[in-house]
Amino acid sequence: MSKEKFPTKLSMIWHFLRGSKVYFGLSILFACLVSLLELINPRIIAFTVDAVIDHKDVVLPEGIQNCVDTVGGIAFLRHNLWVIAIVVVIVALLAVSCRYFFQSFTAMGSERLVKTMRDDLFTHIMHLPFKWHSENHTGDIIQRCTSDVD
Repeated sequence: MSKEKFPTKLSMIWHFLRGSKVYFGLSILFACLVSLLELINPRIIAFTVDAVIDHKDVVLPEGIQNCVDTVGGIAFLRHNLWVIAIVVVIVALLAVSCRYFFQSFTAMGSERLVKTMRDDLFTHIMHLPFKWHSENHTGDIIQRCTSDVD
């Protein structure tokens, strides 16, 4: 009877994710933030064109309407379009920052995952019997380990 270390594929994935779950969790969080932030600038530009430049009546959510009123209202924004431009730039910079963190955490999590797999593979190879090592060439073992993990 053979004893299988991982009864399911999910348990195997979960095992190799140890040490990198936080990185992938943060990566997912920043990916969601990037998606959200990239939806904001088109809405700001649509508001600017419709309400500020074309003088159309636009119904805004209460929180956003309060922000517009705090700044000085639509009349103020008509004479100071630079305020809207600054908001667009700030949102774009936030999106770029979140995208950077998303990519960084994804890379860190991936490298940690590969390191975990290689460490487990090395431990497994070190515990194989001497006979197995004498039957398999070192170059074949190394090539197989690096190719399969990558």
